[in-house]
Amino acid sequence: MNLKRSSYQTIISYLVCLMLFFSAQAYTAEIYLDPDPTYLTGTIGEEFQMELKVDANTLGLRLFQVYIKFESNYLDTVSSELGPLFDLSGFSKYYNMKLVYDTVTADSILKVEGLLLGPNSVVDGPGTVAIINFKTTAPGIVDMSILDHTLTDVNNDTIPSTSVGATIYINTPPDDFLLLTPTEGAVINKFPGDSVFCSWESSQSPYPGENVLYDFEYSDDNTFPSPNTITVTGLTDTFYYIPVDDLDNGFVFW
Repeated sequence: MNLKRSSYQTIISYLVCLMLFFSAQAYTAEIYLDPDPTYLTGTIGEEFQMELKVDANTLGLRLFQVYIKFESNYLDTVSSELGPLFDLSGFSKYYNMKLVYDTVTADSILKVEGLLLGPNSVVDGPGTVAIINFKTTAPGIVDMSILDHTLTDVNNDTIPSTSVGATIYINTPPDDFLLLTPTEGAVINKFPGDSVFCSWESSQSPYPGENVLYDFEYSDDNTFPSPNTITVTGLTDTFYYIPVDDLDNGFVFW
């Protein structure tokens, strides 16, 4: 009997713990950057907008303070403003954004914060708490992580919350790939009218729905482009046959 009772109590305790865990998970607030991911294909210097949002589990919010990783090699800030969730609340408010430098991690960080002033000055999510306008300065993939954040209520108590950053693709090229055949230094004997089979790995674009097209170049000179370079553009396959009649005896580079 004792063994059965102990087992029963253990199961009940386990179920209670699970209920508490899932209850805590279900009602945890979230602050996040939107849209994520962001795809940019315009010219360098293009401006774009990111919104800092809270979800529907964010209740009784009075203050937000967020530290966003800022990769200054790719981006510049243009302007920022308080989002409509705070701005249109009817309460007095404070907002600030500034760039700070973390000497420990060597990261540039955007500190974004907003506060509602006065008694009982709180808002409920979902909604946008800040809008930030950026300008691109170089192509690449930007990790805009939220490094740290704080949400508090009217009593200055911390609201349990999680955060999600964003990834930004700025004119990002397809993935690197390797040339497969012929291998480096291969000796190939062919007759006039034959062709040389060349193949390479496939590549993927980070942009959804975008197909990768390949430009194929070959020449008797390893400096590309050279006066003797022949270029074939817009290939969809990962192979090409070089007509032997286009080649002279000696080295061929591709």
